[in-house]
Amino acid sequence: MPQITFGDLIGVQSDVIKILQLTSGSKSKRWQHEDEIRVIMDHFGKVEYDFRAVKAIYFGLRMPKKLQDLYEDNAKLPDHLSQVCQEQVMQVLKGRGVKYYQMVLKPNSYE
Repeated sequence: MPQITFGDLIGVQSDVIKILQLTSGSKSKRWQHEDEIRVIMDHFGKVEYDFRAVKAIYFGLRMPKKLQDLYEDNAKLPDHLSQVCQEQVMQVLKGRGVKYYQMVLKPNSYE
C-alpha cells in the first residue's frame, strides 16, 4: 500500500473526494499482516465481476448480520445508499465456493 503523510493532505482539506482517495489507498503498517486487496469504486451500486475471482469475504465488525438488523438503519437512508447484511451477501453468492469470515476485535491490539 502507498504511504500517506500529513503533507499529502495539506491543500486538499476542502476536497472530500481527494481526501477519501488518498486515505482509502493507504494503511497503517500495524495492519500490514492482513495482506488485503481493496477494491475502491468511484460510484455506488452493482458492479459486474468474474465471480471466480472472489475466494473469501471478511465481514467487518459493524456489518449487520441479519435482514431485520437493517430495517431501522435503511429507513433513514435514500434507496441508492441502503445497506446490505451478511445474510444477503451469503444468499446471493450461495454455491460459488466462497468462504466467509467474521472479523472480531482482539482487545488491546491492532490484530
